[in-house]
Amino acid sequence: MLAGQDYGLTARATYEKLIDLCRDNPEVLDPLRYLREREVVHFQSR
Repeated sequence: MLAGQDYGLTARATYEKLIDLCRDNPEVLDPLRYLREREVVHFQSR
């Protein structure tokens, strides 16, 4: 199981990779950006 900080970094890295893969598809890119930001805010509130 990942520690809290490791989980936050892993989640962010996953969103970054998905965003990189979907650069040409704004229908996917916008929700991914939203979810990444939400994850960052969630992680910071811990």
